[in-house]
Amino acid sequence: MENIDIQTPTITSSKNFLIAQELPKLLEFNSRNFIVLERLCKKIDLTKRVLKVYNQDFLTLQEQQEELSRKSYLELGEILLLWAEEKKDYKFLNSCFKLADLLEEHSLTQKAQNF
Repeated sequence: MENIDIQTPTITSSKNFLIAQELPKLLEFNSRNFIVLERLCKKIDLTKRVLKVYNQDFLTLQEQQEELSRKSYLELGEILLLWAEEKKDYKFLNSCFKLADLLEEHSLTQKAQNF
């Protein structure tokens, strides 16, 4: 089980935090997942992307700059919608909308590159 320090939320079970592996766990409504999703919302809101790997403090690793796959982004969006509904917390809904915009931008970029 991973330990969370609520004062300075750090996930301490391992050196790196792999988002795609964590997505299924985020369906459970608990304080640990709330903190993780808050951090992911900040990544979406501030950097306009979510990377596959962060360190235990949710900071970007210099050698790991690859974004989540489209499938993982869609899964994250579904999770954010569930949390928004369950917690009545609009930050999750807002981040879901921004995630949808991000996916649309990626889709348009790919279509433009195919011409």
